[in-house]
Amino acid sequence: MNNPDDEQYLLDALSRNDKKAFEKLFTTYYPKIKRFLTGFLDTQEEGEDLAQDVFVKLWQNRLSFAHVENLNAYLYRMAKNTLYDHIAKSGRL
Repeated sequence: MNNPDDEQYLLDALSRNDKKAFEKLFTTYYPKIKRFLTGFLDTQEEGEDLAQDVFVKLWQNRLSFAHVENLNAYLYRMAKNTLYDHIAKSGRL
C-alpha cells in the first residue's frame, strides 16, 4: 500500500490533496483519455480540452476518490459523460 505507483495509494494521496499524486495520475491517464475523446470529436483540440476538463473535475472532487476501486473505469466514465455533455451543448445531437 505504500507503493507510490499503486493506483489505490495514489487515490488515497489525492484525497489528501497530494499534488504529486495528481501529477502522476495525470501523466499516466491523460494521454489515454485524450486519445479516447479525440476519436469521437472533430479536432484534436476538442479532445485535449475535454480531457483537461476530466482532470479538472478529478482535482475538484479529489476528496471523494479514496473509495474508487477502479480508477481506469471511473475516468473513462467521466470522459464519456463529459463527451455527452459537450455534444449536447454543441447541438450535435
